[in-house]
Amino acid sequence: MKSSYLTKMRSILALGAVFFLFVFAFQNCAPPRVLFQAIGVRSMDNGNGGGYTGKPGGTYVRFVPDFSCEEQSAPKAVITVQAPGDITYVENNQFKCGAVSGPLDPDLITTSRMQNEAISYRAVPFERFDRTPAITPDNLLEAWCRDLTPGALFEVISHYDRVQQQAVARTYVGTEANGLIQVTTSPDQAAARLVGPTQVFLRGETFELVIDRTRFTAAPGEFTGDFKSTRDGSTRVLSCALGGALDPQVWPAKVVYDLPILNPDESFQSVPIYSISPDRNSILVRTSLTPRASPIDFLAEPYFPALLRKNAQNEFRVSVNQSLPIHDAEFTPDSRGLVVVGRPAPYVAEQLLRVDLSGENLLLLNQLGTSNADNVTPKFAIDPQSGFVFYFDTIREWGSVGVTRDTLWRASLQGGPPVRLHELSTAGMSYVNNLHIVPSVQKVAFELFEPAGGQISRRYFATNFDGTGTQEFQPNVPAGMSDRGLSAMRSLDPFFQLSVGLFSTESILPMGQNASLFDLRDGRRFDFPMNANHVSLVSADGQWALVSYIANFVAYQQGAVSGIWVQPEWVTRLHHLSSGQVYELGGNPLLQGFSADSRYLWFTRKVDATTLAASSSQVMRLSLNSLTEEEVCAQPGGRWLSFQRRATGTPTELPTENFFGSEFLGLHLTGDLQSLGIYKITDVGDCHLLNRVPLQSGMKSTEHGTIHFNQRAPDGSSILISLPGTPQRLIHVPLNGTPPTQVNSPRHAQAKILKADYFGDGKEIVYQSDQEWPNIPAIYRWSAP
Repeated sequence: MKSSYLTKMRSILALGAVFFLFVFAFQNCAPPRVLFQAIGVRSMDNGNGGGYTGKPGGTYVRFVPDFSCEEQSAPKAVITVQAPGDITYVENNQFKCGAVSGPLDPDLITTSRMQNEAISYRAVPFERFDRTPAITPDNLLEAWCRDLTPGALFEVISHYDRVQQQAVARTYVGTEANGLIQVTTSPDQAAARLVGPTQVFLRGETFELVIDRTRFTAAPGEFTGDFKSTRDGSTRVLSCALGGALDPQVWPAKVVYDLPILNPDESFQSVPIYSISPDRNSILVRTSLTPRASPIDFLAEPYFPALLRKNAQNEFRVSVNQSLPIHDAEFTPDSRGLVVVGRPAPYVAEQLLRVDLSGENLLLLNQLGTSNADNVTPKFAIDPQSGFVFYFDTIREWGSVGVTRDTLWRASLQGGPPVRLHELSTAGMSYVNNLHIVPSVQKVAFELFEPAGGQISRRYFATNFDGTGTQEFQPNVPAGMSDRGLSAMRSLDPFFQLSVGLFSTESILPMGQNASLFDLRDGRRFDFPMNANHVSLVSADGQWALVSYIANFVAYQQGAVSGIWVQPEWVTRLHHLSSGQVYELGGNPLLQGFSADSRYLWFTRKVDATTLAASSSQVMRLSLNSLTEEEVCAQPGGRWLSFQRRATGTPTELPTENFFGSEFLGLHLTGDLQSLGIYKITDVGDCHLLNRVPLQSGMKSTEHGTIHFNQRAPDGSSILISLPGTPQRLIHVPLNGTPPTQVNSPRHAQAKILKADYFGDGKEIVYQSDQEWPNIPAIYRWSAP
C-alpha cells in the first residue's frame, strides 16, 4: 500500500514539474495565462526583475459570472484610468447598461506598487484589459491578496477558469532601492482550489493560501489570507479582495436583484422594499431606476414595480413595468396580480389599479377623473376573504379656503363600479394616515390627519364593510393635556388600540403617554392609567389585555419647562377588561403571549441582568383562572430569547407579537454565549432540544430581541435565525439536528440582514443584505443543502 502511494505521488509530482516548466517557458515568450484566456485581451508586463513606478493606467473591468444588463452579457463595472487624476466609472445594472457613469475619486481606488494588472474599488478587484470584452470571459481574476505590513512588498493574484475548472496563481515580490521598486514575478502555477462555506483554499506547488471570510482586515471589505511557502515554511498574513465567482454577488448566494447604484461616491443610497407573494413564488420590489442626488429627490416619482419570478429552468426572471409609475403595490390574495396606486398614461392623477401578472393588463378599480386634484391616497387594504380592496380618494376644491373631501371606497378585485362607504369634508389638506381591516367584525378602521394652524388634529373612525354604522372614537386625553405628540393606531382584532403622547396645553414638552383600547363589536373604550404606552396583546376570548407602562416618569411645571423622563423602565401589567382587575408581571418580563385557548399567559422573567454573561431568564406560565405562576422548561443559566408557535402547512412569521399554543419553539442563549439552543416546548412544560447553533466570539447581544426568528420553512422543518454582531449573520437551522449553515457571505464588518424569507417550497431562501458594501443592499437567493 505504501509503495503504491509513493508511486502515485512521484507520478503527480513529475506531471506537475512538466506543467511548471511548460508554463515557465511560455511565461517568458508570451503574456501569462493565455492557456486559460478565452475572450478579451489583457495587458500584463512580465515584470521579472523589472521596475514599476506604481501608476496604473488603462481599462479595468469587474466581471460577475452570468451577469447581464438589458438581457445581454456585460461587465458589472468598468474603470478607465486616463491619468492619476482623470478616472471615470461606469456601472451596469440588470435593467440598464451604463446606469451610473461619471468621474471617480482616485482616493477610492486601491492600487499596487508592483503591478498594474489589478486594482480594487469597494474592496472588489478590477482586472486590466486592452479593451473590454464583449461577453464575460471564462477565466476571471478571483483573488488579489497583499501583505499590509509596513515596508512589505508581497502580493498574490489568482485566476480561475470556470470551463476548465482550473485555478492559477502568481506572486509578486518587490525590493525598494533609490525610490524604484524591483519586482520579481513568479510564473503562473496551477493550484488546487476548494471553496467552502467560510473559506477559500488554494494549494500550488510552492504555496498554500487559506482565505477566511469570517476574518476581516484593516482594509475595509477585505478578508484575511494565511499564506505559507512550502519551500521554506515561511508564513505571511495577507489582506485579500475577492472577485469573479468568489464575489459576494455570486458566492455562495447569487444576487437576484441588484439595486442601481445611485452615485459612485455613495453619498446617498436608497433601500429597496420587497415582499413575497402569498404562494411564495414571486417577489415584488418597489424601487426607482432613476439616479437621485438626495433623499428628498427619492421621495418623488417615478417608482416602478420590479417583479421577480422563476422560469421553467428554475432561474429568476426580472421584469420592470417602466410605463407604470407607482406609489405603493401589494400582491392580490391569489398571487396572480398586483394592486397598485399608480399613474399610467393618460392619467395625471394617481389611480388604483389591478395589474394582471400573466399579461400585465391594467384594470382600473376606482372611478376618478384625470385632474391633478383627484388623487387616490396611497393607503389601501385588501381583505383576503371577501376579495374587496378598501381605499381613500382625496378631492380638493380650491377657492378662498381649501376644502378637502376624503372618501372611503370599496372596490372588487374583479372590477365593476366601486361602492362609496363614507365621506369626510374638512378644511385644509387632510390625509389618511392609517387604514386597517378587521376581518372578524367586518370593519375598516382608519385615522385622519387634519393639519390646521400649525398643528395636526387626529380623528379616528371605524365603519362596516357595507358603509353602515360609522363610529368616531375619541382617545383618552386627561384635562389640561393635548395629544399633539405622535399617535399610534394598531389593529388587535376585534379591538384597535390608540396610543397618544400627552402634552401640557401650555407647553410643547412631553408630559407622558396614554393608551386606549376600543372594542369594535360594541364601541366600548377601555382606558388605562397615565403613562400606559401601548396594549401589546389581547387574549383570544377578549377578556385579558397586556399593557406596557413607562415607569419612573416625573412630570413637573417650572417656568417654561414641563415634563422630563428619569431613568425610564418598562413595566407590564395584565388587565382584566370586564372586572378591571390588574396583575403586575414582576421581574421585568421580556416576551409574553396568550395560549391559543386563552387559559395561560406565557412570558420570560429576568433573574439577573447585571451582565449578559451572568443574566438568565425563566420561562413562566401564568394560569389566567387562578393567577398562579409556575416555571416550565427550566434551564441552568442563560436567557430565553424568543418563542414561536409551530404552524402546520403554512409559514408562521414573527411580527411584533409572539404567538403561543400547545407546542412552540424557544431560543435559549447560554450564559457563556457559546451556543444558542432551539427547543420544542409544550404546555405541560416538556422541553426537547432540536438543534444547537455555535456562536462566534464577535456576537453581541446585550438587549432583548437581538437574536430572533426571521422565518420558518413552510413544512416546519427548519428556521432562519439572524445573529447580531459584526457582521450580522443569517443561519439556516434544520430542526432534525443536522448542522446549521450560514446563509450570507458578508465582506465587511457592518453588514446587516435587512430581511429574510423562505421561498417556493422552502428549499430556497431569499434575503436582503448590504453584505457587499455598507448601505448598498441587494436581494440574494440561496439554496438550502
